[in-house]
Amino acid sequence: MNLFQVIVLYLSATVDSLLLLMHKGATCRQMSPVKHLMDPLACTFVSVLAICGGYGIAHLIGDLKTNNMEFLVISILLILFGAVLIRRGRTNEDIPERVDDSFTVKKVIVRSLITNLDAVLVSFCVALRNVPFFEAMIIGVIANFLASFAGLEIGYRHGYVMRKIPMVSGILMLIFGVYFAVLSV
Repeated sequence: MNLFQVIVLYLSATVDSLLLLMHKGATCRQMSPVKHLMDPLACTFVSVLAICGGYGIAHLIGDLKTNNMEFLVISILLILFGAVLIRRGRTNEDIPERVDDSFTVKKVIVRSLITNLDAVLVSFCVALRNVPFFEAMIIGVIANFLASFAGLEIGYRHGYVMRKIPMVSGILMLIFGVYFAVLSV
């Protein structure tokens, strides 16, 4: 697996972080620098745990010969998630704007756990392809932090003007899914 494929894998895993934090940023009216960094740093910390977990699972399974099966599994999941996001983005419902300035540690951790479940699967795939742990860690952490920070910032600055973003994200996930389906063949 080359470096480009590892970067694309981790970027595809951060699309949900970008979306969720874009929504969170859209509901905030006042955001201090501490609040602005809380979610991205929590997501980054949980992504470190997710990457370690994916590598741990891969080493437990270790000798299992996969014949590119991990790419096929990831492509199916990305295509399914992409289809759900496209469907959600196509609804004509007008999402009411509401203010939610709550930044409790519990909510931040739960959001981080939800958005990093796919990082475990991506890390599992990357570990089975013998990508060095620290290389995957650096790429995964940087991708997650940038996506989380960008999502919160975009949502905060542009609010609910960005309603069709789930459809665009779904299309991106479909593209990533097809890319990894082609790699599995």
